[in-house]
Amino acid sequence: KDMKEVKISHRMASHDYEVRIRAITKFLLAGHSVKCMMQFKGRERQFVHLGNEKLQKVAVNISLIAKPENAKSDGNRLSMIFNPVQRK
Repeated sequence: KDMKEVKISHRMASHDYEVRIRAITKFLLAGHSVKCMMQFKGRERQFVHLGNEKLQKVAVNISLIAKPENAKSDGNRLSMIFNPVQRK
């Protein structure tokens, strides 16, 4: 299946975060892999550790339906790929 991409921010509001989690869940249940992206601009690069914490929070929230790969840092971007768990 396809790779879907969802952008999140380390400083997004809780409702926006919940909407992203619902979208990620919908994609995973449809059998797609999901790439969770975060981009840091300017001084935000100081807070990459907050981005890692946010990605770990996403991983915990969808741990029943997805298996995360390691977070990758590429310049000012941080990403983590989630693959759907095979159901029996």
